[in-house]
Amino acid sequence: MTDIPNLPAEKRQLEQLLARHDHEAARIKCEALLKCNGQDGQLWLLMARIYLFSGNLPGALRSCQEAASRDINPAEAVYTAGLVHKAAGNMTAAIRVFSHIIDSDRNNFPARVQLA
Repeated sequence: MTDIPNLPAEKRQLEQLLARHDHEAARIKCEALLKCNGQDGQLWLLMARIYLFSGNLPGALRSCQEAASRDINPAEAVYTAGLVHKAAGNMTAAIRVFSHIIDSDRNNFPARVQLA
């Protein structure tokens, strides 16, 4: 594994690709970055979002798990997993995830919105 000299800039480019809904280009770029830096939880979270927005829900859940296992604060990965469950129509799992987030942080507005 080699370090990527300007990883923050690469992540910004991924965010821009997602904002433009260019999911295929984002997936290709993120996969290449993960080959070099597979321990980066934020990259795994970006991959989860790419998969979620492109409809690859199993890939999104796997990427959320990877992100949560690597990131110091897995809350965002757990929240994204809740969004994946909701998108898949698995409302029981989604409610369980969002409720767990709120139990840990009563002020978590995004999770509260998802339960509304």
